[in-house]
Amino acid sequence: MGFDNEIICTDRNGIQNQFKYSIEESEENGKVKWIFRVMPFDLISTDWFEFAITVINPTIGKVTVMDNRNMVQYRGKGITEKMIEEAANVLELTIISSTNNPQNKSLSTEWRTPAADIIWERLKGKGLATYNTEADIYTFIKRQ
Repeated sequence: MGFDNEIICTDRNGIQNQFKYSIEESEENGKVKWIFRVMPFDLISTDWFEFAITVINPTIGKVTVMDNRNMVQYRGKGITEKMIEEAANVLELTIISSTNNPQNKSLSTEWRTPAADIIWERLKGKGLATYNTEADIYTFIKRQ
């Protein structure tokens, strides 16, 4: 697994931080799942930040993992927001959130945490996401 891709994330204090990430194709519930593993730019860490997109259909990918493993070098760094944007560009998909509405779940293992709500609400506040109340799904708006 090569950490060949680079991203710059803006943390909660407005400071930019460089990271590297790898991407790997996997499978979940019979669907393609893209796993992104993010590491500090110098690659010195005991673990990585994991982020995953499960392809729901040819145009839509759903965020199914955003896990900083509660490690200080990943918390509050803006990695998730950047990876949503990066996934939309790299995978050429519309990126949506998971839902807690049972009628709109496309995966049996699907849910969205309160921490994820905060991230999606922050994107919505910046005009980078919309929210469908009925479906309980956020949709990332790609920058043109």
